[in-house]
Amino acid sequence: MNNQNRFEEHIAWQKARELCKLVASLTKKDLFSKDLKLSSQVRDSSGAIMDKVAEGIEEHEEKDSAKCFRRAQNACVSLRSQLHRASDLNYINKGDFEHTYNLAEDVAKLIREELQNMPKESIV
Repeated sequence: MNNQNRFEEHIAWQKARELCKLVASLTKKDLFSKDLKLSSQVRDSSGAIMDKVAEGIEEHEEKDSAKCFRRAQNACVSLRSQLHRASDLNYINKGDFEHTYNLAEDVAKLIREELQNMPKESIV
């Protein structure tokens, strides 16, 4: 599946961690921090991406690994939708939105590549 032994060595997890830290900083800003539900959802989604990537990397059964990666992909979709909502509510500016959205897309791409490198029977 991959050549790295620990999830911390894996670029997808490193990028997911970067995304998680970025989201945490955004949700601490004025208006965003006051919307407890949305800020919590955004933090939860970014955390789920990071955690599911880690689980997928270190999972020994390829089918279970694929499930973790698919869950991480789903969390990326949720996060991108939540970022639109935060932008629509003027909680984040256009630059922050684009940077965070693009990083989420980069992570999703790395997850897709991980899935594509797995045997087909593992990802069914």
